[in-house]
Amino acid sequence: MKKSFIYNNIAIKFEIDSLAGELKISKRPQFVKTLNDMTNQLIDLARPKALVIPVTPVFRKASMLTIDEHTFQSKVLKINLESAKSVFAVLATAGNEADEWSRSFDDVLFRYWADYLVDQALGQSVSFLEEETRKRYNLTTLSWMTPGSLDEWPIGEQKKLFGIFGKDAAKLKVELTDHFIMQPLKSLSGFMFDSADPFFSCQLCDKSKCEKRRAEYDFKLAQQRYGLESGGNLAGLKP
Repeated sequence: MKKSFIYNNIAIKFEIDSLAGELKISKRPQFVKTLNDMTNQLIDLARPKALVIPVTPVFRKASMLTIDEHTFQSKVLKINLESAKSVFAVLATAGNEADEWSRSFDDVLFRYWADYLVDQALGQSVSFLEEETRKRYNLTTLSWMTPGSLDEWPIGEQKKLFGIFGKDAAKLKVELTDHFIMQPLKSLSGFMFDSADPFFSCQLCDKSKCEKRRAEYDFKLAQQRYGLESGGNLAGLKP
């Protein structure tokens, strides 16, 4: 029987001065007050959750690997997990409460702030599950891969990932639509693994404009380690 770890009601906090700076409202006291009120509301009602399941991949030929009878196809994923000592199927969410709250604002600007704050709440739940996993398994560097983050590992593989989650996804109240989109939207799923150096899918993506880029595109890494041409596509293949 697989072992899973579920974290409920993950605590979140906000540094209002930092947020005001990021949203470029530091010199507008009334806006800062409104933002502070919004953060307090979200802290009171949000129920972020996370799920971690240790898994053991079985590596097949070419770009295939199997986990719990679910076969995934991605050369990048296979290369990353082959070199990892620990692999986890992971799911994190800001929660339905936060999602409903963010959609309750009629004002376009305030809705944007709310969406931004819920994004921060999701990020904090991800950081929490990473830290808990590091401590539990005595790990140092953890990296992620998520379905759809690269053309080479399409979002349709999300369904197989949810097959691994099983009933645990429902415990987090996260559902997958027919188009492989998670509800609530502020959720993140994928495989987390230990790595000698941090890995970011951004390193293999050559899109020039991306607000959420976490690392520069590394053409040499993409070609030499993963055999990719550009944008997360296998060398010689089209998207």
